[in-house]
Amino acid sequence: MRRKDLLALALLGALLFGWSLGTRDFWEPDEPDFALISREMLQSGDWVVPTRNGVRYAEKPPLLYWMVAGLAKATGTGINGWTARLPSALCAVAAALAIYAAGALWLSRAAGLSAALALLTMPLWWLKGHWLLTDMPFACFVTLALLALARPLVDGRPPAWWGFPALGLALLAKGPLGGALVIVSLVGAGLVLGRNPLRFLRHWILGGLVVLAVAVPWYWIVYQKAGKAFFVEVLWTQNFRALKTESHAHGPLYYLPALANLFPWVLPFLAAIPLAWKARRDRPALGLALGWSLGMLALLSASSVKQEKYLLPLMPGAALLAGWAVEEGAGLKRWTARVTLVFLILLAGVLGAGAWLLPGLQAPCLGLAVAAAVCAAALTCTPATGPALAAFYLAAVLLALPMVDRIKSARPLAEAAARMAENRTLAYYGDDLQAAYPYYAKKRLDHIDANAGGGQRLEVYFRAHPDALVLMRKRDYDRLAQWNPPLHAKLGAPLARRVGDKDVVAAELVR
Repeated sequence: MRRKDLLALALLGALLFGWSLGTRDFWEPDEPDFALISREMLQSGDWVVPTRNGVRYAEKPPLLYWMVAGLAKATGTGINGWTARLPSALCAVAAALAIYAAGALWLSRAAGLSAALALLTMPLWWLKGHWLLTDMPFACFVTLALLALARPLVDGRPPAWWGFPALGLALLAKGPLGGALVIVSLVGAGLVLGRNPLRFLRHWILGGLVVLAVAVPWYWIVYQKAGKAFFVEVLWTQNFRALKTESHAHGPLYYLPALANLFPWVLPFLAAIPLAWKARRDRPALGLALGWSLGMLALLSASSVKQEKYLLPLMPGAALLAGWAVEEGAGLKRWTARVTLVFLILLAGVLGAGAWLLPGLQAPCLGLAVAAAVCAAALTCTPATGPALAAFYLAAVLLALPMVDRIKSARPLAEAAARMAENRTLAYYGDDLQAAYPYYAKKRLDHIDANAGGGQRLEVYFRAHPDALVLMRKRDYDRLAQWNPPLHAKLGAPLARRVGDKDVVAAELVR
């Protein structure tokens, strides 16, 4: 391991994840939720019980909110794109640096570098490193915990002490799932290597107390402050009820095609599995990487609830395998570069056609087509797969995100609604509150649940607040358009705007 390597990787990570980090608005479904919760935590001074739009929010533990609100308070800038997303970006880079250090120590310097570059340029890792989500801090702390706690399996030393607080922080990031993923990975690696992961039992007992000391106090204080019902909701909603929900329910093979998110390192990763199995006795770190990536894949596939972002914790293990295979596998570096080259050439052609067929998108499509062609040309001279992808991602941030932001952002409509409402009541009618509206309106919105009584509840609300301005989806407005006067809603035409996949309108009573 070399300091120059760490510095070079840190600089690359700063470019990849820091470029334009705060230039776009918060996009539904999750970013506005977490931004609003963090802002309310900062404003209220209550760092124990998260609230969203003034209502207690029990779906996630508070680590992400603490990181965002703490950074906003320390910098004095408040909650914005930079302070909100910087924790995710830092965690993405920190995990890559940790993978480099482990690969260089346990395999080779070249394997460590390739593994770190692979992780930094995996599309899903790069994308979620720019997002305000709990998933990237969670993946980072799971990675740190695994690399520390796997030492008895890899080099026969006791588990490193810092792995236990890292595991505690993973539990505060996304609940007990962090412990389950770490246990499955260690047990899987132990089976692959034929070694006992619980050697040095005294260290494990003391470390378990450290994990509890980090994770349990918040749960205990929440129980004392918010009561038993909220405490049960925190545990049940996030960790058990979700296993039975139909939302995001998919079959057991869902994650196999989702491994395309490892592109272009999916080829070295798959090729590394049999190669690493053969070499695991001489290179125990490969056994850890096998147990890590395949064990997590099996556990996540066993759950009926699946999303691609759930793959983030296994990607560092997959990157470790891919980095080793690229450096030591027969011709895999060359094949990875060729696959990336073909992809970039095809992408340049598609984007060029888009620039010709879609006049409104001509500038970003043409710019990305040129960027893809330049990166492809670089790959014809050298197998610089990671830098070529990094260059294309930076071009995508510069050219594509502003265009998408104009479509996805709810800021214009929320700010316009706040101006129109003035001192009137502002509300949102729908099945779930879209947090972007109270966040950008900078005021609490009454939420009328469309699933609980629907139009009847809205009718009652209008009776109590006859001058209210109510935001709703166009489809809900169309259902209510048959109301008889005076409960007839009208479209606030100046506010009509397409936001993502929703036509959101403002409605008020006809006077």
